[in-house]
Amino acid sequence: MDYMDSETQEPDDLPYLETEYDMPPPLAAECKSFKWKIEVIDTAGKIEGKMITSKEVWKIQNSKVIVHFDEVSGQPIGESGGLLGSWLGQLSNDVNLLPINYSDWRMVNPHIKNKVWEVIQSKFWFDDPATRKVFVMSALENVPENQWGHFVHMRFTEKWKKMQERNTESQKKNIMPHVCGRKSFSRKRNDITIKTGKRPCRAEFFIETRTKPNGSFVCEEAKTRAEKLTTLLGQKSHVTNNAIASLDDEYAQVFGPERP
Repeated sequence: MDYMDSETQEPDDLPYLETEYDMPPPLAAECKSFKWKIEVIDTAGKIEGKMITSKEVWKIQNSKVIVHFDEVSGQPIGESGGLLGSWLGQLSNDVNLLPINYSDWRMVNPHIKNKVWEVIQSKFWFDDPATRKVFVMSALENVPENQWGHFVHMRFTEKWKKMQERNTESQKKNIMPHVCGRKSFSRKRNDITIKTGKRPCRAEFFIETRTKPNGSFVCEEAKTRAEKLTTLLGQKSHVTNNAIASLDDEYAQVFGPERP
């Protein structure tokens, strides 16, 4: 039976998932040699610092990489967060573990989701696993032949076409791209907090993430918005570390309260 017809039936090939995850999936992109400065914890609770690549995570035995999270947003931060993201990108290319013939991650068989989480927890340590659970989306490239037909069919459904059109329109509206690269906003926000000693508000974060290393802005529109934000920030009567979005903060005054 196709998994899409049942979200509870244990898949016939579940035993095939019982494999050793000690190397990147064959279809994963070539791993880069960048080393992340992280901490690992062994089975006895001993913690030590290490410099490790995402490829080396697959070889870890009797210890796990400690992942740090932002206390406000709950997102992975620091180099451990970057390493987790890089490694998850490799795991997502395991099309045997993460089949791509689903139109919606919520329809993926629970048995598969549980196995994915089990594999993740075998490599990474989370302070509160129940609240840190990560769902990894399957890869969209290098699809196995037995899944290709279903994949192509979904790509040509009206629902898929409409979703692609919405995504295209949303991308067109992104006229002020950020300069974070692959770094998540949570990690960037944490970097700024460490550098300045305080968590940036939305206005400060926008300015920081739209300013190039040479001091110029990504575009004229971003420059105009940043100048307005800077003026409003200069009018503050007091200094605050409160980074929670409000209906009338500087960011809302420039972009409007409904802007995400």
